[in-house]
Amino acid sequence: MFNMLRMDFYRLIRSKTIYVCLILLVTMCFLCYGMVWLAVTPEGRAAAERMGMTPFLEVADDPDSPALGQYDSLSMFREIGMDGGAYTSILGVFMALFVCMDFHSGFIKNTLSLHRERRKYIGGKILLAGLTNLCVLLLLWCVSLLMNLLFGNMLPLAEPGDTLFYLTWAWLNTTAFLSLMVLIASFTRSGSASVTAALLLGSGLVQMLLAKFTGLFGASGWLEYTLYYNLTYGPSRYTGTGDLKTYAVSLLFLTACSGAAAAALSKRDV
Repeated sequence: MFNMLRMDFYRLIRSKTIYVCLILLVTMCFLCYGMVWLAVTPEGRAAAERMGMTPFLEVADDPDSPALGQYDSLSMFREIGMDGGAYTSILGVFMALFVCMDFHSGFIKNTLSLHRERRKYIGGKILLAGLTNLCVLLLLWCVSLLMNLLFGNMLPLAEPGDTLFYLTWAWLNTTAFLSLMVLIASFTRSGSASVTAALLLGSGLVQMLLAKFTGLFGASGWLEYTLYYNLTYGPSRYTGTGDLKTYAVSLLFLTACSGAAAAALSKRDV
């Protein structure tokens, strides 16, 4: 399994897709901080007026808009793309394409001819997903802090304990989502189907639509046990044992998706 992991890392660093994902995430971070800078700082507002962004300033001055004082570096990091599902959608697309490429290129036949136990193939992909997710998540956090510094320290830094707590469960949650993408890609072996699933599930569109439908029958409580809901509405700081629910949900999805992916691969020819 670790030999396969090493080969996957070699392919990963030579893949253009992961760098496209990183560029998208960094650009998104820069744009979010830039818009906040234009809206709340005197220098930014002056620049916005020179660019003719008066409607934007009027929206920013809306009394119903959340005040900047309610935010810290962690809150901003969540707003950039974690809570809305942009992060999971982007990495989900990458993971889906990475797995499907094995089937389309025939790489998986060579791999499984050397490693007969197909569960090791899935295990290697899950490990790759977790390690890649960890590196990207930490990189994005560092970029977010750098942007805050470049834009004049607009936001106060979150408490280290709160940051560690959030990043830990957010990593586990998003890794579980990537394991779901491994399952879908291994089952469908279709890049278009897997990418569509990553976008629809990562953004929460499917979950919210189903919740509205089942809500008509008073059965929408299941939504609280989805990865999307827990990532979007999960706690930013630890206040009690109830905040550990997101760990349990994430571990359940991670275990179930990993086992189902191994079973799906073992039942079909490659």
